[in-house]
Amino acid sequence: MGICVDDVDTIFQNTRYTTCISPSLGGSGNPSVPTAHGIVASMEGALDFANMGTLEGKTIAVQGLGNVGGAMVGFLLEKGVAMVKCSDIDKERVNDAANLSSDRVKATLVSPLASMEEKNEILSADCDIVSPCGFGGVLNADTVPKIKAKIVCGAANNQLEDPNDDYGMSKNGILYVPDFVANRMGIVNCANEQYGRVGDLSEMADPSISRHFSRDWDNSLFNVVRSVLKRAVNDNCSSVEAANLLSDAACAEPHPIWPHRSRQIIKSVIDDGWSS
Repeated sequence: MGICVDDVDTIFQNTRYTTCISPSLGGSGNPSVPTAHGIVASMEGALDFANMGTLEGKTIAVQGLGNVGGAMVGFLLEKGVAMVKCSDIDKERVNDAANLSSDRVKATLVSPLASMEEKNEILSADCDIVSPCGFGGVLNADTVPKIKAKIVCGAANNQLEDPNDDYGMSKNGILYVPDFVANRMGIVNCANEQYGRVGDLSEMADPSISRHFSRDWDNSLFNVVRSVLKRAVNDNCSSVEAANLLSDAACAEPHPIWPHRSRQIIKSVIDDGWSS
């Protein structure tokens, strides 16, 4: 937590075994933006599964406005949400979020010395979706019973205090999108560096990235979230158990060979004017 691209570039000066370095050095840059985009796509998948429509007009509560949470607020506003309620211990990040849209963002500063109950107060906000994007372990026996949202979908790693216990969310009709399903784009961004880069990173034009945000690819975030939640209902198990079953099956499949990748890369650098 708290690592930025400049930090990784410094590490890269001493070892090539580093990912997410600056694009100018041949890397894929900040993975937080595609991660934030992926959380929003996962929210859309959960809403669709629950027959709750789209993000338009919804209220989202975001805990943590770091590299992912802060970027996610912008994506949510683009989707036409009615309100984003968010909190962080960093005054500057809170101000940045509030300045995005004064009428649709309610950003709250939380004291770093506040109790865990106070820090987790945002999780019990009146909203459609609650999104933990800070520290792990925030979903536990104390916080889950207070959740009013129908969906929990966030970027924080290890959100469940006990990974084997969803604290009654599935039994009480709360759709929990496991963190390792929703926040995968950070790892995808890093892992795909070995395949080279196509198109403008800032626009996520590379088909190896953009397909994760589509709806016509079986393994897109939207469709995988739906598959996980459907499997949980069909097997009468938690969404974490369902996600693990599906991921175990996926791990047994050979990685597909990407045809014409070199041609795409060559065309991309020519289009960017590299050849001149």
